[in-house]
Amino acid sequence: RPTTAADFATTLTRKERFKALAGEWRAYTILFALAVIWLFFHFLTGGVFLSARNFSNLMLQTSVTGVLAVGMLMVIVTGQIDLSVGSLVGLTGGISAVVLTWWGWGLVPSLLAALVVGLVIGLFQGFLTAYVNIPAFIVTLGGLLAWRGAILGISKGQTIPISDPIYRSIGQCFVAPYFGWILAIASVLVVAWFVIRRSRARASHGLETVNWTSISWQIDRKSTR
Repeated sequence: RPTTAADFATTLTRKERFKALAGEWRAYTILFALAVIWLFFHFLTGGVFLSARNFSNLMLQTSVTGVLAVGMLMVIVTGQIDLSVGSLVGLTGGISAVVLTWWGWGLVPSLLAALVVGLVIGLFQGFLTAYVNIPAFIVTLGGLLAWRGAILGISKGQTIPISDPIYRSIGQCFVAPYFGWILAIASVLVVAWFVIRRSRARASHGLETVNWTSISWQIDRKSTR
């Protein structure tokens, strides 16, 4: 009879089992730390921190950082780094405000201007890194200083007020509760569809796939112990 995982587990010493268990729980350490921090501030603020209104404000304040983190993830996964992301956000946002307020071109041209500028600069820095073989650290460090100086020169160091209500609503308004539930459910369905599609693609190429039946059986087995 071939050796199974159960047979192998019985041969492990107590120390080895503890190391294996510690390795599994280490992945959830950050979640435990986050929960402790949330509870600490929840009691410190008298129950305000974990309220729905405060969560809404936190999500609104960290939305820009969250969007940037998704893009930075792609860069870091490839072993590179981008130091100019903050300066580039300031430059594209400033150009969008200039096109909308100073030039009076309207909402759509101002948004397109920001997207085009970001795309062109991204292609330029990516070209220097991928084809000229300049380290990404050097390229983006130069971009950090260059794009910061560019927006300072374009805006002349002035604050550009935004009066367009639609433009301001992009970052300040809230959606209706029912629409939020629709977005949440749609997001879960999209993620599930991508996971299923990936599993089917791996199975079609003869690669190992996740056995969801086995996982659910193990969860039920642990819960009944």
